[in-house]
Amino acid sequence: DDHRREVAGLYGSLWMARCLTALGDHTKGDAILESLLAHDNRDLDRFQREVFHFRLLSLASQGDHAQVARLADGWLKQNSNRRREPAYQGVQWATARSLLQWADEQKDEKERDRLFREADDLLNLLSRSRGPYSAQASREQLTLARRRNRMLKGNSFQALSAQG
Repeated sequence: DDHRREVAGLYGSLWMARCLTALGDHTKGDAILESLLAHDNRDLDRFQREVFHFRLLSLASQGDHAQVARLADGWLKQNSNRRREPAYQGVQWATARSLLQWADEQKDEKERDRLFREADDLLNLLSRSRGPYSAQASREQLTLARRRNRMLKGNSFQALSAQG
């Protein structure tokens, strides 16, 4: 009974943090998420993965796309045996979206293309999964392919007109 009460309280805190960050109070929301990530009950590993997913969503909503990508990279490798879990796929989805937004901020064409490729790799994995993000990932892949084609055509046109 105490365990259930503890778990219910932790999930209550998780959703409070999620609501606070959605309302723009990232300081309080992130503080709650950080304390939940530091919680030492290893019986709650699945819960911790959900907390991590929400932490990435908070960082992404603050525009810290580079930090999302950095944190997620190691986490995805460390938790690769959890690929079928919604939280794992949520981290992949949040990371792919952050990589796309980070790519849009890049002036350097090579860096932008590298980030697009990383995002496309994650979207490809998600679109082939049977999870909650597969349809969204497939649509995002099509959008990304169209964007990259337009960019390539634009660059080719600019290169040709510069020569001529």
